[in-house]
Amino acid sequence: KICLDQGYSTGGPRARTVPLGCHQPLDPGPCRQYVVRWYYNPEANTCAQYWYGGCQGNKNNFETEVNCRNTCIHM
Repeated sequence: KICLDQGYSTGGPRARTVPLGCHQPLDPGPCRQYVVRWYYNPEANTCAQYWYGGCQGNKNNFETEVNCRNTCIHM
C-alpha cells in the first residue's frame, strides 16, 4: 500500500517516456538570426546552450534550460 500511495506500482517505479525530439542531434539551422537556445545531450544526460540560427533546426531546441530539463532529463 505504501508503494502505491507514493506513485509506484507493485512492479517498481513507472518508466518516464522521453520525447523523440530529445534524441535528435544538435541542429542550429541554416539561418543567421542567432539566439541562445538549449538542447539536450543524451550522452551526458544534460542540457547545454547553443546558438540557434532562428529557422528550421529540429525539436531538440528549447527556449530555457528549465524547459529542456523538464522535457528531456530522465532520472
